[in-house]
Amino acid sequence: MLHRDSNANSKASEQVIAAIKDHIVRVAGGYTLHWVMVHDIAQQLALDGAVVNVAVRTAIGRGWLVGDSDPPDSVRLSASLVGQHERTIGTTGTPARTPLALSA
Repeated sequence: MLHRDSNANSKASEQVIAAIKDHIVRVAGGYTLHWVMVHDIAQQLALDGAVVNVAVRTAIGRGWLVGDSDPPDSVRLSASLVGQHERTIGTTGTPARTPLALSA
């Protein structure tokens, strides 16, 4: 039973991390120089601050976000995440996938 609960918590954490990343992509408009306050993310997504802090640190560890300090007060998109999105542009010049569809 404990293993199953840990697995459920892990999935919930992945959903939170993805939601935070997607939120920052939307707020920043895909630009790497747009900083977003971590407490604003928690407030706008109606999430507990501690949960957001863990998710933000995980996203930073994955190279999706860049933090301004440790622990970060603000985060921005990493160039590698934006580059990943740019590689999804189709031959017609339109995105093959939306920023919300980015995956790890």
